[in-house]
Amino acid sequence: MPASSRRSISDSGPSDFDDFLGRPGSAERYLSKRLEWLLNLDIRRTEFNLRVFGEERSGRTQADGTPLEDLWQRGVSVDFSMQPGPRTEFTLSGRFVNRENEFDDETDFLNLEARLEYELTRRLELTGAYSYSEQKPVAGSAFREYVANVVGLYVTLSL
Repeated sequence: MPASSRRSISDSGPSDFDDFLGRPGSAERYLSKRLEWLLNLDIRRTEFNLRVFGEERSGRTQADGTPLEDLWQRGVSVDFSMQPGPRTEFTLSGRFVNRENEFDDETDFLNLEARLEYELTRRLELTGAYSYSEQKPVAGSAFREYVANVVGLYVTLSL
């Protein structure tokens, strides 16, 4: 990929880390205390990003005023991207999150991904990716354990 069209893995901002505390479709109010530390190294054809974060949601209530338990999450993410050739990009990513929900259930979530992108023409790109994800509940938790392996082959045509 030409340097001008290369997608950066450092484009994410402070509010763009994994949100394992939110529930889709729920309306609630809370006080959020977040801390995030971000290190970005961009050296010629190589990028390295490290992000460490923590968040606590306290004083939670539903939209109707019903009180809810406090929640927290903490984690780390690492991204490494290298451009070995003018039309090739290789990316490795890893994320680890430890969280607690409103029922005092604690779980660890891990995601690892490898991706290889090759620009066949200016408008046609071929991408191969492998992703491994697992969730492990801490002892006594009601969370379910799971493992997912995803392999993908993508063809992107830009018009």
